[in-house]
Amino acid sequence: MQNQSLEEFLSHPQSHDHQNPWVGVYSQQDLAGFTGLVAQHSEPSDWIFLCGDLGTGKTTFVQNLLKSLDFEDTPTSPTFAILNVYSQLHQGEKKYLKDPRTITNYNNKIKDNLITTVLHLDVYRLNSAEDLKCVGLEWEMEQHTHHLVVIEWANLFPIKQWQTLCDDLHIPRPKRCLQWSIAYEHDDMRRCEVSWVDMVGD
Repeated sequence: MQNQSLEEFLSHPQSHDHQNPWVGVYSQQDLAGFTGLVAQHSEPSDWIFLCGDLGTGKTTFVQNLLKSLDFEDTPTSPTFAILNVYSQLHQGEKKYLKDPRTITNYNNKIKDNLITTVLHLDVYRLNSAEDLKCVGLEWEMEQHTHHLVVIEWANLFPIKQWQTLCDDLHIPRPKRCLQWSIAYEHDDMRRCEVSWVDMVGD
């Protein structure tokens, strides 16, 4: 798919063979533009799998993603916390909830179907996806219905484990799951493969 733009690829998730990824080579400077496109085409309840060796830019991807989504937080890798939760209204949430003048604005954000929360996971230190049963993922998803789930090192576990995790936690399998795989190319260049992962089917 070298002749197809990333934007075109992201615009039609259901039309692509899952074995036929978009492939591109980019510099760290290009990453902000790519993540901006991912943010633009992301929807609530989407999942994003981030795959790649140490230092290839997975956490930088999340930082740029949140910036593109107008979040105020600067994410750090949740290597030890496992799960970090970022809210678009994090800094002013009490104001929105307590001040009647801003309730309308808060409700409009929800009605506009915007992503208001990012659930950022790092599974590098886990033995299996089943270990995520202890981090409260299902509770956070229930509390923040307009969420986006981003998982670093998701490729350490097979898709079947992720599907089983969803079933065991009684959370819907994501209808849209984007996998972004990053590898060193040369110097500061990175090679990425972007593909849609089928999390719904058996």
